[in-house]
Amino acid sequence: AGSTMRTRSLVLAVWLGLAGLSVVSVLLLFRPARQGSAPGMRDSSKMDVAKLQMENEVLKEKVRNMESMLLSSKRGDVAPGDKQEALPACDVQKHIHKKYQPQGMREVLDWESFDSAHVFSWRRHWQVMGHIGNSRIELQQVVQQGLQQLGQTAHLYKWVHGNVRVDQLRGVEYLLDFQLKRDDGVHPKYRRVNFLRPIMQALVQEIDPSGDRAQSELVHVILPLSGRATMFRSFMKSLSSVLPAKGAAIHLVVIYFAEETPSDEANRAAVEELLEHYKTSNGFGFTFKVLMQPFSRGAGLEAGALIAHSDRTPNPLLFFCDVDMKFTNDFLYRCRMNAVAGKRMYFPIVFSLYRNKPQVVAAPNGAWRNYGLGMVCLYQSDFKDLHGFSKTITGWGREDVDFYERVVRHGTLEVIRAVDDGIMHVFHEKICDENTLTEDQFKDCIGSMADWEGTKVDLGKMIAGYKLNVNRLEAQLKDLQSKAQEAPNAEGGQEGEQDAGAKAIQR
Repeated sequence: AGSTMRTRSLVLAVWLGLAGLSVVSVLLLFRPARQGSAPGMRDSSKMDVAKLQMENEVLKEKVRNMESMLLSSKRGDVAPGDKQEALPACDVQKHIHKKYQPQGMREVLDWESFDSAHVFSWRRHWQVMGHIGNSRIELQQVVQQGLQQLGQTAHLYKWVHGNVRVDQLRGVEYLLDFQLKRDDGVHPKYRRVNFLRPIMQALVQEIDPSGDRAQSELVHVILPLSGRATMFRSFMKSLSSVLPAKGAAIHLVVIYFAEETPSDEANRAAVEELLEHYKTSNGFGFTFKVLMQPFSRGAGLEAGALIAHSDRTPNPLLFFCDVDMKFTNDFLYRCRMNAVAGKRMYFPIVFSLYRNKPQVVAAPNGAWRNYGLGMVCLYQSDFKDLHGFSKTITGWGREDVDFYERVVRHGTLEVIRAVDDGIMHVFHEKICDENTLTEDQFKDCIGSMADWEGTKVDLGKMIAGYKLNVNRLEAQLKDLQSKAQEAPNAEGGQEGEQDAGAKAIQR
C-alpha cells in the first residue's frame, strides 16, 4: 500500500509540474505585444519575459527529477516505505563514529582512485584493475548519489574521477569530481562531492552452533603424489609434530601415480613404509591407492574424494592438499568451521615461502599466494554435485581454476576466501617441462617459479651481484688485452697464453 501511494504521489507531482510548465509556456507564447509603449515599459517587459523563462527552466528541471524518481520507483530501486524507512539525517549522524586522529604515518588511511574503467591501488595485488562484480555496481550507485547532491544542476555535469577509502569505524568515504559538460560562463567548471556511506549498528546474520563439530569432525586429507619420497617424508614429519600423539581427527588418503621403473618402485615402497610407521606411532588412519597412469592432480584428488568414507558420517569432510604444504590444528579448526555441506566451501589463501627463508609467516619470508586455488575444504556431497574435476586437464595446474569457477557459478554454494596463517607452502625447486605441459600450463609454471625466488630486494641483490661479476670480468679482460698488446713479439708464448685467457673471459 505504501509503495502504491508513493507511486501515485509521484505521478500527480509530475502531472502538476507539466501543468505548471504548460501555463508558463502559454504565457510566453501568447503574451500580447504593447505597441507604442514607452522605452521603460519595453525594458520592464523584457525583464518579465526573462523571469518567466528562468521559471520555465526551473520547472523543467523539477519535472526531470520527478520523472527520474518515478522511473526508479517502478524499477524497484527505491525501497518501499512500508518495508524500511530511512533514518533522518540528524539521527544518522548520531550513529556515525567520529573521525580517528592518526598518531603516525602508518595509521593514515590511504585513498584508492578510480575512473569509469579502472581502480588504481598500490595495496592490491593487481594495482590497476577493471570494475568487476560488486565494484561495477558500486560505481553506478555512488555516481548516481553524487549527481543527486548536485541538485538542479546535475544534468549540466559529467562525472570524471573519484577517490574511495574504507574507514572501519565510520564507513566508506567517497570524493567524486564532476566536470561541466559545456562551459557556459555561469556555473563552476568543476564540482566536488564528498559523501559517506556510514557503518551502522551491527546486523547478526547467523550464530553457528557447530563449535563442537569443529573440534572433533574427521577431516579426510586427500593427497595426490608421484615420486617425491623425500618431500613426503618432510610432510609426514610436519604432520606428526602438530597433531596429538594419541590419534587425531584426520584420515590421510594418498593417491600414488606409479611408473613401472625400479626407481619408482623404491619410491612407492618408501611412501608405504612411512605411512605404516606414522600409523603405528601417531595412531591416525590412512588409505593408500596406486594409479598406473601419468600424474594428474585433478584425477588424483577426484579418486581420493570418491573413496573417502567415514563410520561417523555418510558425507565426509575433505581437504584437498599437496605434499609441499604444512598446516596446523588451528587451520583444521577453520577448515571444519568454514565448510558447510550444501552451503559453503573454504578456499584458504596460503602463505608461500621464498627460497632459503625461515618457515615463519612474515613479510620478508614470503607472501600470500592469492591466486592459488588448489587448497580446498569441502564436503563429498558438494564435490559430487559439481561432477568433480575436469577430465581433460592433465599435468600441472589449471584444474583448480576450472573447479573454482564452477563453484562460483553454482548459485547456491558460497565461497569463503581468506588468508590463513595456519597453512604454508614450502619452497621447492620446480620443473617446468614444455614437452609435457600445455602452453598455458607452461606459462603458469614459469610465472610461479619466478614469483617465489625471493623479494624484490633479493632479486635486486642477485642482479647487482651478476653485474658486479660482469664488471670484474670485463676489467680482467681489458687488462689481459692491454698486456697482450704491450708484450714484445719475442715473447710469443706468453702472448699466446694471455690471448687464450682473454678469450676465456670473453666466453
